Amino acid sequence: MLSGPIMEAIGRKRTLQTCTLPLIIGWIIIGTASHHALLLLGRIVCGFAVGIMAAPSQVYLGEISEPRLRGLLIGTPFVAYSLGVLYVYALGGALPWRSVAHLSTVLPALAFIALCLSPESPTWLARRGRFHDAMAAMARLRGDHDTAQRELHELISAREKEKARGEEKIKFLETVTRAPVLKPLLLINAFNILQILSGSYVVIFYAVDIVKDSGGALQPTMAANASALVRLGVTVVACILLLRITRRALVLVSGIGTAVCTLALSFLLYQGPGSGITPPVLILGYVAFNTLGFFLLPGLMIGELLPTKVRGLCGGYIFCLFNSVLFGFTKLYPVMKNAIGIAGVFGLFGASSLLATIVLFLLLPETKGKSLLQIEQYYQKPNILWISRKKMTTESQRV
Repeated sequence: MLSGPIMEAIGRKRTLQTCTLPLIIGWIIIGTASHHALLLLGRIVCGFAVGIMAAPSQVYLGEISEPRLRGLLIGTPFVAYSLGVLYVYALGGALPWRSVAHLSTVLPALAFIALCLSPESPTWLARRGRFHDAMAAMARLRGDHDTAQRELHELISAREKEKARGEEKIKFLETVTRAPVLKPLLLINAFNILQILSGSYVVIFYAVDIVKDSGGALQPTMAANASALVRLGVTVVACILLLRITRRALVLVSGIGTAVCTLALSFLLYQGPGSGITPPVLILGYVAFNTLGFFLLPGLMIGELLPTKVRGLCGGYIFCLFNSVLFGFTKLYPVMKNAIGIAGVFGLFGASSLLATIVLFLLLPETKGKSLLQIEQYYQKPNILWISRKKMTTESQRV
């Protein structure tokens, strides 16, 4: 909840830079902890940093990207996430946990250095009235003065229209209840909850246990490491595909594939303990299809669907709700497994995947190649179902 106001006050870039310091401190506390309380303190400090940086990273990438590359760039944090999971899996199997904690300080330190070399979001600068700085940042990002000037003119024009309508100052509760904000906000939150219920993160946190409970010929640790490799590879492939195919096509294939793999595994496990290579193959298939679209979509939607003036504040709220639901579902997983069995758990994953796919088919707009302003204009029209939509337009042309 703090991340939205902070990134609106000091900027996207500075918020991300500020978060790297507590992340480094948290890992040092964990690596040097002499008793349990210090381990918990280190996790709290790291969690505080990660909680604040989640929304600004997606908002920042969405605002600095040109439309044709936006999907690829917004997807890169999920490549990094997948690489981080593999990194820790590999280190955890080869080194003492204290060494892993100390090595975990390297990445936030590198992130701080990289951010020092990056410009602030031109969108944020323009909304603060810092047009000269916004032009310099936009020109650096685009590499072409005319393109930068045209995009900045669109930002300034949109800001002036807000001022003319008396909407420049944000009153959060009043703003989020307006249709252009409420429609994407409800879609993002609904999908995020269904994505969590489809098991996207539970399979990461309980990878070894899930493989063990599902049976099969592969060693649980080997299968867990294989799932991390599959996740990394598919995330890279998904980012490339976002340049070539539509968002809707990618996430619908992801949803259907995820549902088929989980429901097939649920049916198999209802017959009895799994054997052979079928259970681990279905789990790896689930990881691949889930990662292909579902895993990337929350970040894409936050970076693309939310209106500029509330992107920061709503992004923080969305990630707060997301992490709260994720925490509850993760803690409930062992209880749920004992109550309905591993077959029932995968049945829940499959049902949630199907429901999420239906929601996306009906409501998710196609944003490939569209500017953020065009997407914002789409939600200003009486659009609810994508199939009955009115097309996105710019000020001067239909697209």
